Amino acid sequence: MESIRNYKSVSLWQRYQNSYLSYFFMYNFYYLSWALFSALISVYLIGMGFKASEVSLVVSASFLISLITQPIIGK
Repeated sequence: MESIRNYKSVSLWQRYQNSYLSYFFMYNFYYLSWALFSALISVYLIGMGFKASEVSLVVSASFLISLITQPIIGK
């Protein structure tokens, strides 16, 4: 009975923290935002008048930066 009372006294944020659902949302939003950025940045930069080689450099750099920052975000 005591454990049920303690479970109810824990806030919703404390139950959500370090749960599978929180990691699921964190990685989903990270990769979906990166995919959206990669899909739209090339169209935007070409529309702004940049050359295709400059755009490809930005898209490639964003991929490498995401590989570096993903473990930091995961920690």
